[in-house]
Amino acid sequence: MTDPGQRLAKRRRRLAALLLAPTGALLIGLFLFPLVWSLGLSFYRYSALRPRPPRFVGLENYAALLREPEIWQRFVTTGTFVVAAVLLQFLVGVALAFLLYREFRGRKVIISLLLVPMMMAPVAAGAFFRFIYDPTFGVF
Repeated sequence: MTDPGQRLAKRRRRLAALLLAPTGALLIGLFLFPLVWSLGLSFYRYSALRPRPPRFVGLENYAALLREPEIWQRFVTTGTFVVAAVLLQFLVGVALAFLLYREFRGRKVIISLLLVPMMMAPVAAGAFFRFIYDPTFGVF
């Protein structure tokens, strides 16, 4: 015989899975499917403007792309930007963490001023979508 606590935990896990399933399906439909679809399309030569059927070319598209000298310059530019941006953000974050680690007068105010911009983006997005889905005046 199963313990009532185990049955309750099992029901809660099932309920959690049931409630998370629509979100999982939405994520798969909006992100994973287009990613796999475009990866598959990258092995074909086709034009969206001309009514010819796609022709399978395998890795030819990638080989042609990597033969372009301009693409390597763009890889270097992107890599330099990414490394510099990540390094700068890391150093600024560590420096701020060390500065704000100790107690001092006005510390809480400074921490609040640093955190408010990070909290404003989700709040603004939420307000934006609230107006979009407003039953009376919203677009949707």
